[in-house]
Amino acid sequence: NGLARQLSALLELSRDRERPDMDLSAALSRITETAVEVLRIHRAGVWFFAPDASSLECADVYDVATAAHSS
Repeated sequence: NGLARQLSALLELSRDRERPDMDLSAALSRITETAVEVLRIHRAGVWFFAPDASSLECADVYDVATAAHSS
């Protein structure tokens, strides 16, 4: 079921913290790819507040149709 998929994905992603070779860009890619798979959606993104908190900045978007990441 959906909840089991989500819990499994969270456990798998939590293990990535122990990988010293994973930088922020790789981590964001992994998160968005996992999100589209687990949630069965076509696109997922990670957004951060701008340093002055006046706007949001897209850090990564993964699109299943193109299998591409963008920001």
